[in-house]
Amino acid sequence: MDYLGKVHLFEAAIKAEDIMEITLPQYNKPSEYFTVVGKPLGIIKQYADSVVKLEVFPERNVENLVVSKMTHVKRLRV
Repeated sequence: MDYLGKVHLFEAAIKAEDIMEITLPQYNKPSEYFTVVGKPLGIIKQYADSVVKLEVFPERNVENLVVSKMTHVKRLRV
């Protein structure tokens, strides 16, 4: 999915209060990936990229994730 498609998907999930499943590369091992599930709380559009504020389940902590780094995004409708 391209960048604008991901941003649109997050905007729709925020509006509907849906949960998202996101796959990202590991910070220190870019060839390995990890998946997080959470509720997007907002999106901050910046000049070069956008950042999603995500409430990660089950810990309920809030993380900021960069949209361009995401390799897979899936909307889980509740």
